[in-house]
Amino acid sequence: IQSGPITGDQRFSLPGFLDLCWSPSSGNVSHQNVFWDNGPWSEKCDYAGSVGPYTGMWQRKKGGSSAKQTTWEGGHRVPTVAYWPGKIPANVTSSLMLSTLDIFPTLVSLANATLPSNRRFDGIDISEVLFGYSSKGHQTL
Repeated sequence: IQSGPITGDQRFSLPGFLDLCWSPSSGNVSHQNVFWDNGPWSEKCDYAGSVGPYTGMWQRKKGGSSAKQTTWEGGHRVPTVAYWPGKIPANVTSSLMLSTLDIFPTLVSLANATLPSNRRFDGIDISEVLFGYSSKGHQTL
């Protein structure tokens, strides 16, 4: 697990969560995506963890908040872990701009299916990013 701007409870809970996902009888681990909510709880001050480098210029100049329930940068960056042994490279940290909206198109692609063409989907297929073949995320969200 990479150490960095992640709240204390997340760093504590992830190993236990992954242990629950592992099937000792088969030796297989399924594909897991773990998303947390948006940043530490600002009312808990330093006890809730750090937003790390995601404070943004506005917050560094004492404007706005960098924690959850804000529209500033720290309010919408979310720690995420994607885990799929043999498919997703281990111990990789990315700063690409991705979205939870990308999960649906990605899972559809991994299932070798296609999205309906008569409607618009905001997410993109990020399987190439997850597998380490691409470094292209969103330009804007």
